[in-house]
Amino acid sequence: MMMATDIRIPCFDSEIIVKRSAEQEGSFAVSIQGTANPLAFGNELATFPSEEQAADEARHFCTFYAKARERGYYLKDHAFVKPDFEDIDVAVVFQPDLTEEQKVALLRE
Repeated sequence: MMMATDIRIPCFDSEIIVKRSAEQEGSFAVSIQGTANPLAFGNELATFPSEEQAADEARHFCTFYAKARERGYYLKDHAFVKPDFEDIDVAVVFQPDLTEEQKVALLRE
């Protein structure tokens, strides 16, 4: 069932948004937008074939994002960045073959 409005998930200092992709017809985009600038268009992170999958992935991304921020990482373009540590590509967060625990294990204290 298609929803008429975007799905918005409050997440740490941002909002994760699921909406129809403007780039890929029939798919849904997961984006992040800072709450400090609600008029911005946000940063598209990934697209998925269904709204349900995109919403599930958005919730998983929010969990990872909050844990990353708590450990001193910030999102820059399409990577989680922390000084003196290797960047973590956002695509890793959306890899279906990794468990939540494996993804969080990538974060360094």
